[in-house]
Amino acid sequence: MQLEKRLAIHYILFIGFLVVQISMFGCSTTKVSDTNRQQRIAESPQWNGEAFQNPEQVPDVEWWPSMKMFWNYFFSKPQGFIPDAPLPAEPFDISQWNEQRDFQFAWLGHTTFLIKIDGIVILTDPMFSQKAGSFGWASPKRYSRTLASTDVLPKLDVVLITHNHPDHLDEDSIKALISRTKHFVTPLAVGELLEEWGVPHKNISELDWWQSKSVGDLTITAAPAKHTSERGVFDKNMTLWASYGIRGKKQNLYLSGDSGWFVGLY
Repeated sequence: MQLEKRLAIHYILFIGFLVVQISMFGCSTTKVSDTNRQQRIAESPQWNGEAFQNPEQVPDVEWWPSMKMFWNYFFSKPQGFIPDAPLPAEPFDISQWNEQRDFQFAWLGHTTFLIKIDGIVILTDPMFSQKAGSFGWASPKRYSRTLASTDVLPKLDVVLITHNHPDHLDEDSIKALISRTKHFVTPLAVGELLEEWGVPHKNISELDWWQSKSVGDLTITAAPAKHTSERGVFDKNMTLWASYGIRGKKQNLYLSGDSGWFVGLY
């Protein structure tokens, strides 16, 4: 009987010890994909140990001009600055999407392009929400109507992301495209956000500059771009941005993303 009591006491103490350890240090798991991503970030020539950097230095944001621009945009817009009605936009008509043509594209607003090259269908920077970001009334609103539904699009071989700014990487749009997209290609470190939104890790390729992904007869290569990344206040340049070269059998394309001019761009 005494032995059973001692064993029970030891068991209770052991459980208590585990509870204390978990409360002090936490109990979490690290996915292999996260470990690999962090290693790739640390080894990237674009990573300076704290953030990703541009091929040329980008001037620091000047807070007073930025605050003045913010005030003017939200509270002191001149008359006619915002259209009184949505700008006219031709709706996408899939019946005009010729399956027999080797090369075609349709502009769907901002930097969202539907492209077919060598039989591979690519959608760039899908943004189909009426507002960019999750900042409520402060989120920029588009001046034209977007797609009524992503169901009007053809099946997609690739969704190609240039960077993580909300007007180029939209959560609702990505979620709506998961079931109809074979693969997502992003700059390095952007894939983590896609995984959080439900995109399977096996369907994501994260590229550093000058790395490539083959899709059918196409080669998609991430190239330098002069820009920034952030989705909030404290994550500036924590993910890479990119332009892309798309090489096919007969046609080649260059997607600049939001790049500014820098020496070596062309």
